[in-house]
Amino acid sequence: MARHRTEESAAAKLKRYISKQVEVHLIDGKTIQGVLSQVDEEFLNIFLEEAKDSYGRYLPAVFVSGGSISYVSVLPSAGENLSRQNLEEKVLELLKGNSNLSISEIAKLLNETPSKIRSVLSKLRRSGLIDSRSFKIR
Repeated sequence: MARHRTEESAAAKLKRYISKQVEVHLIDGKTIQGVLSQVDEEFLNIFLEEAKDSYGRYLPAVFVSGGSISYVSVLPSAGENLSRQNLEEKVLELLKGNSNLSISEIAKLLNETPSKIRSVLSKLRRSGLIDSRSFKIR
């Protein structure tokens, strides 16, 4: 029996992020960050409020033509950033006690998914806080 999957339109996907902080990447390489306010179904034009451009200039309201958009990123909220920072600190604390823990053991101890722990460990390695070949703290 064939499955029928309904595709969600790009506009519908974008609309899920109304009232969220987004970063709009334009085809000319510039970016605009702001709160997504409206999305045009037909042309994917978007309207941002409380925005700032690539140069850091404040823009109270911005209309962005759908044809000039390369892609849109949803930015994490302050709470999500704090949560991730706390998770990094918790992982570091665990590794201080035992650098031989596996990813799945760390995930179980912190009640997180292994993929989230992998992501945190990758960031800690890139920042030089832990050894790139092991979980040893530098």
